[in-house]
Amino acid sequence: MPAMPEHRHLQVTKHGDVFVLRFVDQKLVDSLAIEIGEELFSVADQKDCKNVLLNFSGVDHLCSAILGKLLSLNRRMNRKGGKLRACEIAPSLRSVFTWTVLDTTETEAKGLRAFA
Repeated sequence: MPAMPEHRHLQVTKHGDVFVLRFVDQKLVDSLAIEIGEELFSVADQKDCKNVLLNFSGVDHLCSAILGKLLSLNRRMNRKGGKLRACEIAPSLRSVFTWTVLDTTETEAKGLRAFA
């Protein structure tokens, strides 16, 4: 298996056919949107990437520009026949996710099982 590229804002691991992306930054702010978007898309564009689980543990702020990147990522995954889910979302951020089309679960374990 080829080595995962280095990312500044994401920790990338693979569990079976699911790429788990954990955000390094506690605050996902406008100034990081372009870099985070590029990192998300670079993972999604890998040939063997069909399923992505975004783990938001430790994230306590999410700007609208990042939310836009997540919605773009969801469309990109849908186009390639894959799925995108999110987990470990802080209570303060849950309301933001209620109006998105993203599937969410409480824990990473539940998120991984949802792909099975």
